[in-house]
Amino acid sequence: PPCAYRDEATLSGPTVTQPVSPAGTFWASLVRPHPSITDPHRRRVLGLVASWNLVTIPLGPFLALMQLLAGEGHRISATWLVAAPITTLLHYGFARSRYAWPALWVQVVSMLLLVAAAMEASPDRASTSLALLLPVLAAALCFRLKAVLTVQAMALFVLVLHDLQQPWENRGLLIGTGVVLL
Repeated sequence: PPCAYRDEATLSGPTVTQPVSPAGTFWASLVRPHPSITDPHRRRVLGLVASWNLVTIPLGPFLALMQLLAGEGHRISATWLVAAPITTLLHYGFARSRYAWPALWVQVVSMLLLVAAAMEASPDRASTSLALLLPVLAAALCFRLKAVLTVQAMALFVLVLHDLQQPWENRGLLIGTGVVLL
């Protein structure tokens, strides 16, 4: 398969001889990690993180639009409409900087905090808690097992705190999410 970045071929082994399309070159220029990051694995991970961030910047406003179209305009919150896109744009910038690798922790924790804020904003929606999988999956992509387990424990802690705040008759609705997080 062709390399995602022109310079990746020199870092990771055999040279790719397939031509790179102008669109591919343009995309690669948008997601290429900082030149100071030379480890091939980290370059691939950071390129993927930058791609993910770039594609998901409009996700929050898109979700707000879907809520509006579904007749739930009263549920639209600044968390998704403003905080999520701005945070994602900042993470995109960090993913392309020389500080990208340490900044991944900031990204994973802020994902966890955004989900916790969304759970607090819509406590009646158990499905929002499934988004706690996102920071755990991001950690699994980027970090070693010990760090992944730490993020998993943090997500479970958020879930348990949220569950304890629910009315007694609603407790247990989040058990499925907890099982998935385990």
